[in-house]
Parts: sequence; C-alpha cells; structure tokens
Amino acid sequence: MNALTPEQQAEIKKLSSKRIRAKLVRAGYDEDTVFAFDRQQLQDTLAEFTLKPVETTASDAELCGREIKPGNMSSN
Repeated sequence: MNALTPEQQAEIKKLSSKRIRAKLVRAGYDEDTVFAFDRQQLQDTLAEFTLKPVETTASDAELCGREIKPGNMSSN
C-alpha cells in the first residue's frame, strides 16, 4: 500500500470488502482465495494489482491473422 499515492490509498480504503473482492476476482484472482482474505489482505492485494503495469492484448484482427487497412473495413 505504501507504494501507492495517498489518493490511491484513500480510494482503496474507501472501497467495501465486497467491492474489492469483486475487483480481484474480475482481475483473475482465485475466488476461494480472495474470499479467505481478511480486509488488510484484500487491500494489500488490490494495491499490488494497481501497481502492476497494464498488459496489452492483441487486437481481434491480429488474433484472426488479418490486417485491417483503411477503407477495407466492413460495417455490420
């Protein structure tokens, strides 16, 4: 938590435990593990998650192996 800005710390402290659990589960943390955490563990885990760099994902076009060119987009 100490690595966060005071504003980020305040935001995490304002969140309910239920809200923190939901955020962590959506972020991919194991639900059973998250529900076993006490309040301090929840806050610390969310702080660690907040500090992680955002990973970029491949676009749909890259996943399909296609290149999108200007003017070559179809409207659905």
